[in-house]
Amino acid sequence: MSRRLRTSTILLAIVALTASCGTEQPSGGWIVSTPGAAPPAAFSAAVRPIDDHEAASLMAQLLESREPPVLAIDRIVGARDQRFVAVFLELIRAGELGLLPGENGDEGVRAERVGRFAGAAELLTGQALGSDWPAWVEWYGATDLAPPPGFLAWKGEVFARIDPRFRDLFQAQHESLIRVEEILWGGVRVDGIPALMNPPTLAAADSVLLTDFDPVFGLEVGGEARAYPLRIMDWHEMANDVLGGAPISLSYCTLCGAAIAYHGRASDGKIYTFGSSGLLYASNKLMYDHQTRTLWNQFTGEPVQGPLVN
Repeated sequence: MSRRLRTSTILLAIVALTASCGTEQPSGGWIVSTPGAAPPAAFSAAVRPIDDHEAASLMAQLLESREPPVLAIDRIVGARDQRFVAVFLELIRAGELGLLPGENGDEGVRAERVGRFAGAAELLTGQALGSDWPAWVEWYGATDLAPPPGFLAWKGEVFARIDPRFRDLFQAQHESLIRVEEILWGGVRVDGIPALMNPPTLAAADSVLLTDFDPVFGLEVGGEARAYPLRIMDWHEMANDVLGGAPISLSYCTLCGAAIAYHGRASDGKIYTFGSSGLLYASNKLMYDHQTRTLWNQFTGEPVQGPLVN
């Protein structure tokens, strides 16, 4: 069943919101790539392809090995399996964040491991982006590459090293309507930006915190009007409330400057409340519902990954 939240009319008293929106030699010196070159042909065409079972094993080795996983890298590069480009990009970022085993705060070890992953990505793609993770993300977004089977669950394990609750938001048994490779960590844990749940209200005349010039998000439902101050939404980004007798969810993305109000009763007749997942997609926040932990697109009000997509 297709599920979608209904968008309510919202009047924004917001002024000047804006949307935010040389070759590097990999550490260790073990590979060199040429800008714009095709993937190297130095490997025999008879190399056995990597099947799904081996792919899962290789991804586990790359993530779990306390020593540089040289054999796993050599196997992937030798097979010229471009499905693993997405895997290496995740590992570059994980290395930058100190999420890989065996580093123990040693910058040299971290740099060497990140360099190996970047070097493998260069060999598989012919790109010369070194360990410049933002450049890799931008490049990957313009390709039609796809990750190996099991990537979503594996990515959940990577993010779980930041917050174990991320594991529940990467539900590999369910369909995804977006490229999961392009889901990025937004810099906070799950609910690290706490949503407001039925927040207390007061009459405008009784407010001592706001001036006549403070921007607010104005919403009217069923003849009842309410203003949600920007200075408060900046700290919470989500508000679950009841207005005019109807459940509503107001979502504010600080990155793109968009505030959207949704009727909390979705097209399946059920009421959902939302929190901030800590994840981004295409520079826009992904919210999640408390009832099923499905990820939702904040712009469209549609579920994009999880149980409600099926």
